[in-house]
This record gives sequence, C-alpha cells and structure tokens, in this order.
Amino acid sequence: MVYDYDVLDDLHETVAGKESVAEFSRLLQRQDIIYPKNYIKMRFLENHDVPRATEYISGTKSLRNMIAFNLFEKGSSLIYAGEEFGNPHLPSLFDYDPVQLTGPYDFSMLIKRIMDVKHEQINLFTKGAYNVTAINEEIIKLRYQNSMQQITGYFAIHPFEGGIEADLENGIYKDVLSERDIVVKNNKLVFNGEPVIIIN
Repeated sequence: MVYDYDVLDDLHETVAGKESVAEFSRLLQRQDIIYPKNYIKMRFLENHDVPRATEYISGTKSLRNMIAFNLFEKGSSLIYAGEEFGNPHLPSLFDYDPVQLTGPYDFSMLIKRIMDVKHEQINLFTKGAYNVTAINEEIIKLRYQNSMQQITGYFAIHPFEGGIEADLENGIYKDVLSERDIVVKNNKLVFNGEPVIIIN
C-alpha cells in the first residue's frame, strides 16, 4: 500500500482553487495507468504529517463532500485520529497524546455508510473499470464499472448547487448516502450540494 503523497499538493491546490478540478481529475486517472494493475493507494485528507482537513477545507458541506470523495476513491482510506469529528488537535504519532473523539462535527455515519457500500460492492470496486472526470469547475465524478453494473459518485470539490451532466439514462435513482430519489432528466440531475452515490 502506497501513501497518496504524489497528488497531495495537487489536492491542496485544487481545494484552494489554484488548480482546476479537470487537471486534478487527469492526475488521478493517470495514477490508474502508471501504477501496477493491483496497486492500492492509501487515500487521506490528513495524517500525522499533514494539517487537519478543517484547516484547509471550510464548511460542513465541503468537509462532507471531501471525506466522501476521499473514501470513494480507488484504494484504501485513512481516517486519522479524530478526523471524523473535525477534532482541531492533531495528535502526535510519537508521544503520548490521547485521541479526543469529540469535535464540532460527526461524520462517522457517513464514513460507515460509504465503507458498507464499498464492502457490499467489493468486486465492482476492486475489479471494475475506474474512471475520474471533472463535471464542471466544482464537481468531480468517480465511477467503477463492469459489464453488469456501475457505481457513480458525484462530489463537490468546491461548493455547488444546481444542474449537472449525468451520463445516465433518464429515470429515478436512489442516492445510497441519503436514500433520497435522484431524478435524471435530459441527462442531467440536480445536485443539492451534498455528495451523491448511485448504483445502477
């Protein structure tokens, strides 16, 4: 398993609006080409060497989107010592520093739901074709697909609400995160600012 440091600066630059979502998408897709077929990346927003996500991502919706995106990426995911609660204190890796499992947020159910989906659809996530696309200047799409099924996630790298392109057949889909119905009409869906994951 390899830490995701090769795109960490790009992640920070993209969140800060200094690098485009399209370029970041291209770099993630490039990883899938240059690494061995059985590669596993350790995806993270923070760790003992990286500032807390709350230091460079602001707002509940933005944090929810970025945590969901990070967990949905190809590979494994690291949730670091209180990250799920937005704990502002970054505990030391080398000294006695008890982790406080409290904070201004609670993303634990979001994390659990995405992990449940990844385990339920393990073959799709491990053997399906992986594709990363920028939908617009704010939204990134991740998809895993095989001959029978696909799972697609839409995540706001920058806050966004409104219609987005969705290369899905017209119809009503279930968002597996919120359990709400997502209507696709004329190859578009309405993104309400929260991450969306659709299985079809």
